[in-house]
Order: sequence, then structure tokens, then C-alpha cells
Amino acid sequence: MPPKVSVVIPAYNAQQYLRETLDCLVAQTLQELEVIVVDDGSVDKTPEILQEYCERYPIFRAIRQENAGVSAARNCGIQEAAGEYLYFLDSDDLIEPDVLKKLYDTARRHDAQLVICKIQNFSQAGTSWQERAGLLSERETIDPYDNDLLWNYLVGNKLYQTQHLKESGVLFPPLRYSEDGAFNMRYAYCCTRICGCAEAWLRYRRRVASEGFSVSQTVSLPLLQDYMAANEMIYEAAAEALRQPHAGVDREAYLQEILYKTAYVLIAQFYRLFWKAEEDCIAYIAQSLRMLRERMGEERFQALCAFNSDIEMQRLIVEKKEMAEKPRVSFFLTARGNQAEMEALFDSIYLQSMPCFEVFVPQSTADAGLIPERWAQCENLHILPNRGFLAAARKQARARLHARLRTCAVLDTRLLRFLYRFPMPEGIKRAAFGTLVWALILYFRRQAAGA
Repeated sequence: MPPKVSVVIPAYNAQQYLRETLDCLVAQTLQELEVIVVDDGSVDKTPEILQEYCERYPIFRAIRQENAGVSAARNCGIQEAAGEYLYFLDSDDLIEPDVLKKLYDTARRHDAQLVICKIQNFSQAGTSWQERAGLLSERETIDPYDNDLLWNYLVGNKLYQTQHLKESGVLFPPLRYSEDGAFNMRYAYCCTRICGCAEAWLRYRRRVASEGFSVSQTVSLPLLQDYMAANEMIYEAAAEALRQPHAGVDREAYLQEILYKTAYVLIAQFYRLFWKAEEDCIAYIAQSLRMLRERMGEERFQALCAFNSDIEMQRLIVEKKEMAEKPRVSFFLTARGNQAEMEALFDSIYLQSMPCFEVFVPQSTADAGLIPERWAQCENLHILPNRGFLAAARKQARARLHARLRTCAVLDTRLLRFLYRFPMPEGIKRAAFGTLVWALILYFRRQAAGA
């Protein structure tokens, strides 16, 4: 008897979290299950771990290929899958024991070609829920052109009807970024029955800097180019699918939403990592945004500008020297901790989603080697003598808003943007900004602890 669900896991140098992921599949209450792990040329302990699990549990099957990327690994899994339905799980993500049973039962009950559940982000900082996935999961019927689908590209919260997927001919494109979006949307346009499953969820791991960044937290020119290529695939597929009128769908408005979302993510996940990006990446981002602007209607572009009011969309800063010369917040860093604590603090500053800031540091911090090398050469970092440090820093500060960081308390990456956009009289904000920063540090910390 064929399995009810085939789980496909691409794995590349996945030893850190792989056992935890495989264990969550061993615990599944759905019995008729096969797990196909495609080892994409790993050079760590991944092959040994897979051999161990294949010997212990008959549900596992390992396939090894030369390193060809996550898309090739998933496509291999699609080809090998024998299950009635297919589920993709990344090698560091998790699901609860009853997730596959709930997804399968929902799919069979509604004869669905695609089922969508919720997503819970988790990291060392706490947990949170992805809003769009939650909205989709509550709907018994989901239109392929529902805008919320455009904001939920992950494959890990979806169950696919295997035969329909194979007949559609949709595969993952050979890209390293947003390949899941290009896959999902092109498949959704082939579906006549999509539904939600609110009782199940994916536990999606969000890594912090100390754990090493995932691909989606990295900025490089090849990733940027792949991102734009994937979104062009989505746009072209939607334009083609909507050549024939679809009830209740405004074709032009839907295509505008694709362009808006493309620009939104380009800013949120690439440009806002300004201090982590090389200058050729920033230039490519600016060029891509100009091209999108030419295709976007005025209303959608103005909405994009309003949402990103802290970074001046009309005249995007593309040079790090200029960004350093036009800060909106000045940090005076007098905290002193050990190497790990200071590294975490600096990372939380330089990964702020609002990059318009400068940092003043006393000479003793630099002499002690407490400034991480990746940030030490940033143009907005200023090292001043210990004697009279605060007075000198306040005198040299270019920004109107000042905050002194006395402890190694890590900043939530949303902190600066939240405070800068917070509606408050300018005079009050300037006078109380340091206190507001500390209050928000405590707020985000308690929010994460209680999530």
C-alpha cells in the first residue's frame, strides 16, 4: 500500500539540527508515512546521521547527490515521492506529532490539491506567529489569486497532492532565494481546490546571529539576482493565468500587488541589512527598485513610501559614507561585557531594520578587542578617547535622537524603526529617547518571554 504522505527533506551540512527534525517525524501519529531525505553533498556528519536513522526506522530513505542546491534536492524528492500527498520540511524546522495527520485528513475531506496551515517562528529570542499564514489557515476555501498567498511563500506549511503536482509539471527553479515562492504560486495557479487547516502549524526556525545566518538572512548579489528572477517568474505566470478573466479578480490590481510585494521584501530583507551588504548589492537593490517603480502605479508606490518613511524612498541612500553622514539616531555605547555579550550587542545594533544610525565607542572597548571585526570598519562607527567620552560623543553626534547603551542588553532589530515612527512630539521624543530605548528593550524582552 502506498504511503499517505511523502515527506521530502533537503539536507546540506545539516548536522546541527537534523536529529531534532528527524525525531519530530518519528513521532508523527500518521502511520502510513515515508520520509525522503536528499543529502545535497554534505561534508559534515549528515550522511552518518541519515544512515543511523535509515537503519533504525523503516520510514526513512536517504538519497545522496552531488551538491546542486535546495531546488535540485526538492525536485529529486518530488520525482521519488510515492505518497498520495507530499510535504516539504527543511532540515532545521519542526512539526508537532499530529500535524501530518491533520493536514492529510483536511486534504481528503475537501479533496484539496493544496492545504495550508499556520507558521510559528521560533528562535532564542522567543516565538511569534506569521499573520498571513494564520489568515489563510482559517479559510475553508482559498482562491489561487488571494493576495495573502503572495505573502506566504514557505513550502513547509503546505501539503501538496502528489499526482496533481506531478501532472502540473511545476518544479522548483534553480535559484537560491524565493525559489519556494516561484514554485508555490505557479502550482497554486494550477489548483481548483485550496483550503486551510487552522489546527496545524509549522515551527519555523529563525536563527540569530550567534547561530549563523540562514540564506534568507544573507545579502549577496547572486541572492538578489535570484530573488528578482523568482518574482519575475511569479509575475509572468500570474499574467498568463489571468489572460482569461477569473471571477472576482481584478487582474491589474493583482499584478500590482506582486510588484508591491517584490519591492517590499527587497527593502525589508535586503536594503534594511544595509551595513551587512556590499556596495554592489546596495546599487543593485536601488536599480531594481527603480525598475519596479516604473511598473508600479502611483497609488501603490506612495503606499510603499509611506510604509518606509524612515528611509526616504524617493531618494534612496546607496553609499555607506552618505548613510554615515545622515544618521537619525546616535548610540553612545558605554556597556562593557565579555566577548560573546559584546558581539551580541553589536550585532543587534548593526542589524537594526532602520540603518540610519551612528555608534560612538570608547577607545578602551576597541583596545580590548570587543568590537566584532565585521563591524569594526563601518563608516558610522566612531572611536573616541575614554576621557570625556560622553561629552565628546554628544558634541560630535550628527543625529537629533541620542541613546546611551549602558548594558549588554540585546536590542530587538525592530527597535529603532518602531521608535522613529512612533507618533510623539519631536521635543518630547528627543528629551526622552534614551529612556524610550530602554523601555522598548524591556518590552520586546517580555514579549518574547511570554510568546
